[in-house]
Amino acid sequence: MALPQVTPPGEGDTVKLGLSGPSIRLGKQLGAGGEGQVYELVGDGRVAKIYHADQLSANRIAKLQLMASREVSRRGICWPEQLVYASKGAAVGYVMQRAHGHPLQKSLFVKPLLAQRFPQWQRQNLVNVCISFLEHLQYLHALNVLVGDINPMNVLVDGDGTSVFIVDADSYQVEGFPCPVRTVNFSPSEPAAQEFQVHTSN
Repeated sequence: MALPQVTPPGEGDTVKLGLSGPSIRLGKQLGAGGEGQVYELVGDGRVAKIYHADQLSANRIAKLQLMASREVSRRGICWPEQLVYASKGAAVGYVMQRAHGHPLQKSLFVKPLLAQRFPQWQRQNLVNVCISFLEHLQYLHALNVLVGDINPMNVLVDGDGTSVFIVDADSYQVEGFPCPVRTVNFSPSEPAAQEFQVHTSN
C-alpha cells in the first residue's frame, strides 16, 4: 500500500532520527539508485538512505521498523538502525553505518580493475574478502536474517581484504518480510525464482 505523497528531503534539509529523536541536517549526497539517495549526516559518522516518494509504502516502513528494533550491530553490515522522518512526521528512510571501499563488481571481477584498485594484492587478499563476506552472512543467518540477494555491487572492499561492507540491507529477508529482489548471476534457475524483481550485474 502506497503512502500519501511526501516530498523527500535532500541536501541541506533537516530531518529527525526517530519520531521523537533529535533533528539533524542532511549533508552531501554520496550516491543514488532506483530506490533513493544516500546522504551524509552532518555531525554524525553515519549516513541516511532517503527513498524516492514512489518507493515508500506501508509495508516497507513496517519492515524497516522491525529491522531497526533488532539488535544487529557488526562493523561492515549497513543495517537500518533508526528510521528517518521528514519535518511533517512522515518516515522517509533510515540511518545506517557508512560503508567504505570499492564495489566487487567494479574492482575484483575484472583483472585490469583489480590491478588498478589494489596493485599490491595477492591471492591471500582475495581469500580475506571471501572469509570476511562469509562471516557477515554467518552472523546474519544466526539471527534468522537471510541475505536473499547476493549482488556484487552491494559488497564493498578495502584495505587488505578484511574490510568488507555489505549495503542495501533493507532487502534482506526478516521474519514475514521476504527479499523482493535477486541478481541473476547468483540465483537458482528454478521457475519460482522468476517471480522476483531482477538485478543485473552491470
